[in-house]
Parts: sequence; structure tokens; C-alpha cells
Amino acid sequence: ATRALQTGESMPDNANGREIAANAAQQLGDIYREAGACDQAIQNYDKSIDIYAQLKIDYYSYAAHRGKLFCFVLNKNDSATEEELAKVLALFDEYRAKITDENQRVSFFANQQNLYDLAIYYEAVRRGDANRAYLHSEESKARALLDEIQRSTRVQKKNNDSQVDPTIISRSMSLAEIQKGMPANTQILQYAMLDDRLILWVVTPSAIHATTVPVRSDELNQTVHTFFEMVDNPSGDQKELPAKAKNLYRILIAPVESFLDKSQYLCIVPDKALNYVPFQALMSPATGRYLIEDYILGTAPSATIFVTMGASARSKAERSEEQLLSVGNPHFNRTEFETLPDLRSAAMEAKAVSGLYRKNHMLLHDEATETEVRSQIALSDVVHLAMHYVVNDQMEMLSGFPLTPEMSGAQNVTDGFLQSYEIQSLRLARTRLVILSGCQTATGRQYAGEGAMSAARPFMIAGVPTVVATLWPIDSEASAELMISFHAHRTRDHLPPAEALRRAQIEMARGDDATYQHPYYWSAFQAIRSE
Repeated sequence: ATRALQTGESMPDNANGREIAANAAQQLGDIYREAGACDQAIQNYDKSIDIYAQLKIDYYSYAAHRGKLFCFVLNKNDSATEEELAKVLALFDEYRAKITDENQRVSFFANQQNLYDLAIYYEAVRRGDANRAYLHSEESKARALLDEIQRSTRVQKKNNDSQVDPTIISRSMSLAEIQKGMPANTQILQYAMLDDRLILWVVTPSAIHATTVPVRSDELNQTVHTFFEMVDNPSGDQKELPAKAKNLYRILIAPVESFLDKSQYLCIVPDKALNYVPFQALMSPATGRYLIEDYILGTAPSATIFVTMGASARSKAERSEEQLLSVGNPHFNRTEFETLPDLRSAAMEAKAVSGLYRKNHMLLHDEATETEVRSQIALSDVVHLAMHYVVNDQMEMLSGFPLTPEMSGAQNVTDGFLQSYEIQSLRLARTRLVILSGCQTATGRQYAGEGAMSAARPFMIAGVPTVVATLWPIDSEASAELMISFHAHRTRDHLPPAEALRRAQIEMARGDDATYQHPYYWSAFQAIRSE
């Protein structure tokens, strides 16, 4: 087929042969484009598009249209770029809808992120339209997670009929829909990391502001990595930590600080490497105060998910007394999980947290079986899990929480491992808040655009609007102190999760224990889509 395209020989007549020819033309177009010969590239892309149209499988022409788009951008043909961009984004969604496996859909979305980066760049820089650029930024974030959340919602509405069409894909909200759905006392700070610049938007219910920071993505990646490594290593040389915290503040907060309201909740929607930033520990160069001292902070995978899960939180019945499930230090299978240490303070943490709620159910050690945990989660408003989380890097849905094995005679009743795919299949119509007080429960394998495949993700899919999770391996004793303080602020001071977490973190950061003042001990915890 490639030879026919190059020499002008006749093309194959059968459908299979013509499909091969269409694919060959697209690949030849890629070769010409990479060589800088855009005119020849476009000719081949058009041949590929025409053949797919004749075969009535237009969505297969996505790659060829995408190649044409990049050629038009290289040639600075703005009118053709605008027209082609609309086609490519529509075909992208059509093509993605054909992928029914979630892992494959996530991978495809990640591999195509440069398309959205190009769209953001074109709108923000070439057309000077920051609002349209924002829409592309929103479209580029956590779409597979949004698909799963909304699919789970449809399943529940159909009385748990799991045969909901898996090819249906969700649409990100428009700017107007986001602003209409935001609570009045909230603001969103959203980022887009491009090759040569960082774009920041501040969205409120009534306005949107945008600014650009001229910083290369590789430089920003290194800056974030260095800061993360310093915060995650309290025993290392810490002389440069305040300077690093202030430098990241200058890049990530200072450019939009005049648009932010310290009296309102600040939801941060990060991008790419910024998912690893403990924003709480950024430090103002002007005042020396941590960001958490000036703002009530939370994060969200996208603004659409922030608004969607907020509606979910409001739909769940408010109760004068919350039912708590507190689980601590299960007696997991030491042979299967031989590298996991005993969590010295987890049982004490679970007991102390349980004592702060009049209505509670506590599962410690041998009682913390998979059967009990699964059944009690669905009956609880608040769930606190003080235990290990084990990541499976090859298949994220097989990650999970080691629990106490259950035996009936010589037979296993359950495997003692509550995995992500099992959690996301739960229908948690009551649960409003889950606290994952274990190591790295907010992180996992990172996919461009989609974010982390973390322990928080399956709970969100199952319908939990707010999850508190961690960015790195935590210190058991410090975390127990922090979490007890967090729950005390919720129950005694009647504070929402983000504000309760903020109070607990400030108390530790500015407290009497000099060791625990280091950000490692308190800034790992973050509220994901908080109320």
C-alpha cells in the first residue's frame, strides 16, 4: 500500500486492502511531517481521510486529521488550524468512545495529551483567548475518572443494573456550567503546563482570570522534584527548604495572588508534575507563612469533578450525628505481605478517632476482615482507614488494602485484600467522607491528563465526594496525632473536612514539637474535592 501511494500505482479494491492503504497513507504523512515537508504530509493525510470516508469508518481518520492539525500549526495557518482543531477534538471523543476497557482508555487519553496542549497553546497564545484555552484545559483532565463516576451514578439510578453502556463517554462542563455549579464561597486555581510556559486560571462563580508564567516544563519538573524530595526526607539537609518553598510559591501562587480571596475555600486543579506538589507547604516570600495558614485548601482532578462531587455531597442526607467506621492495623497475611511493617500507632489512632464520635463502629486487628469492612463502609457517613495500602504498578485496579484473612476450616472465605476494583463496585450512597491514613494513598502511577491512579480514585467512583489521602509514606505516630486533631475539629468544632485538616496542620506546623514542625509530618495529607 505504501509503494502504491509513493509510485501512483492502483490501490487495492477490497475493504481490508483499502483500510491498510489508508493507514499507510497516514503513516507516510507522519514521516513527511516529521521531516518538515508539510505539503506532502497533508496530501497523504487527505488520501487517508478520503479512503476512511469511503469505507464509512470516519473515526479511524483521527490520526490523519491530528497530523494535518500539527502541520497547519507549523505553517501558522490559523484559519485552517481552527477548523481542523474542531474536527480533531470531535474525532478524539468518537474514537475514545470505541474503547471500552478503562485501562486502555486511560492510556489512549494519556498518549494524546499533546493534542490538548496544542489546543491550549493555540487559543491562549495565537488567538489570545484565555477562556477558550481554559475549556481545553478542562477537557484534558481526568476524563476516564469522570466517565467512571458518571457510569457508576447511572448504574445506581438503574437499580444496580451493571449493563450500562460502557461506550458512553462523559462531557466536561463548560465554563458557565462550572461557575453555576460552584458553591458561592469557593474559588478554583487551575494549571496547564506547556513546553515553554505555565498558564494559571482563577475561576470564581462570577469571574475568570488568567495569567502566564514563562517557565519551561523541564525546569518546572525539576523544581517540583527537588522540593518534593526535600519535603519527603526530613533527615536530609534542610537549609534550602524554605528557599525552595518560596521559589515554588513565586511560580505557582504569586502570579494570581491578587485574584485570590483568603476567606474562601481554594480548590487546586493541578497538571502533570504539579500533582506531586504539597501546596500546603509552599511559603510566601513576603510573609514567611505557609499557604495553608492563609487559605483553606483542597485539590480536585478537574473542575468538572469538583462540581460534580459537590452536588453528590449536597445530595447525601445531612445527619445530626454521623456514623463512623474506624479501622486500624489489621492482622494481615505476613507471608503474602512480608515487607510491610507493623503500624505501631494505627490501632491507637483508630481507637482515639472512634472515641470522638458517639455513633461508631471500630474494627481492630483480627476484627478488621474484608467482609466486615465492606459491609460497614456502606452503613457509615465517615470512614477512617488507618492501615497499609499496597500499589500494583502493572494493574492499578489490583492495588488495595491488606486486611485480616478469614478462614472457614482450612478454606479461605476471603483473600484478606480489599482491592480497588472491589471498592469502586461498592454503592456508597451514604458515605460522605473517607480518610485514607496510610502511605501514598493520594499517589500512584501517573497518567498525563488523568492524574494519579490512587487509592482515593475507587472511593470517588463508588460515590464518596470527599477523600483525605497522602502524598508520601507517612510517619505513623505523627499521622496519628494529626488525624486525631483533624477529627476533633470536625466533631467538636463542627468544621468541614478541609477546614478541619487545615487547623490540624497549622497546629502541628507551628506547635511545640520542633520535629513535627517539618512539612514532612503534616503536609502529606490533602483533601480531595472537599466540602
